[in-house]
Amino acid sequence: MQTQEKDLVRLGIPLSAILFVVLVGQFYLFSSHPVVNANTTSNTQNVRVITVTGAGTVNVQPDRAVLTIGVITQNTSAQIAAERNAEIMSRLIASLVSLGINRSEIRTIHYSISPAYDSCCGQKVAGYIVTNQIQVTVLNKDNVTELGMRTGQVIDAATSAGANILYGIEFTSSDSSIQSAKIQALTLAAQDAASQANSLARALGVNITGVVSASPGFSIPYPVPVYASGSASTPVVPPSTITVSVSLTVTYSIS
Repeated sequence: MQTQEKDLVRLGIPLSAILFVVLVGQFYLFSSHPVVNANTTSNTQNVRVITVTGAGTVNVQPDRAVLTIGVITQNTSAQIAAERNAEIMSRLIASLVSLGINRSEIRTIHYSISPAYDSCCGQKVAGYIVTNQIQVTVLNKDNVTELGMRTGQVIDAATSAGANILYGIEFTSSDSSIQSAKIQALTLAAQDAASQANSLARALGVNITGVVSASPGFSIPYPVPVYASGSASTPVVPPSTITVSVSLTVTYSIS
């Protein structure tokens, strides 16, 4: 071996040059025969598919109304504005409890004290504004009409106690009811997608061999409540049902 190395050196061919030639040769050899990943197949990009979108809808009866009620007070003194706000809010909560609203269904969601600037004098502070918002949940699982009546009573009691802003009402149902409706709607959407795919496959003269992907989308639009007029009280007409809709886009492989 040493004799061969000496012969190569005598010929003027360094060992590093030979090693370079060998490496280059291996590079071209392997680049012309790439290694195939065991988890992929050459047919992956050639799979034929059809894509359809199924729909499912389930109606749920509302069993609760969620109201956001606020009290806003203003005074040149922040302390006086806060004390006045607390007084009104305490009276408001007491009136709601007297209606049978559980205290656990009343919670504060926003409280702030902010300066009020004098519009004629730039950044001069003219007073302070205190805003207190509570969320009230009105429950009635048996009768939608009674749910609307109790919601109206809550509004009347709140405004009589001094609430000066109502941010909105949302009629909804329990989380378990909504979740159950979602599952039912998803099942209906899957059945609809399968029916469409089978019909399309028959029309095209192909066979469905499997599911490549499925992508669901949920929609739960909460209807705006209707306020009936012509009465000293505030009757509210809730929607008879809440619609839970699901769309399901499914891609099937075919042969």
